[in-house]
Amino acid sequence: MPFNGYNVNPEGCANVLSQVEEDETRYAAVSVLRGGMNAAEAACMAGSGIVGQALAEVWQDTMGPQLEAAEVRIHNAVEGVRRAVSIIAGADQEMAATAKASLAEVQAGIYAEPRFRDKRSWL
Repeated sequence: MPFNGYNVNPEGCANVLSQVEEDETRYAAVSVLRGGMNAAEAACMAGSGIVGQALAEVWQDTMGPQLEAAEVRIHNAVEGVRRAVSIIAGADQEMAATAKASLAEVQAGIYAEPRFRDKRSWL
């Protein structure tokens, strides 16, 4: 469906959104990152432990919340696109129905039996 010079394909959008929602690579990346942080913490705990504790705090106070916020933003973006595509598709259907009804009205006027005025009414 055309939209300000663009062509919005609801089915294509739905497929892309499903791919984003079902993509496991970001979860795998977070798991690898968390594993690396755990390994770094463990390696640093053998010393004074201050660096290991700092790494734990970085994860807890900074990285963890940022990753959670990113996941929320991804979810919100997917839902926003889904709603926008739904609105556009609904508006397109509504415009098509209006155009069809208008065409039917015009066609009814064209194909209607001609009505002749009584000649007496012209006098």
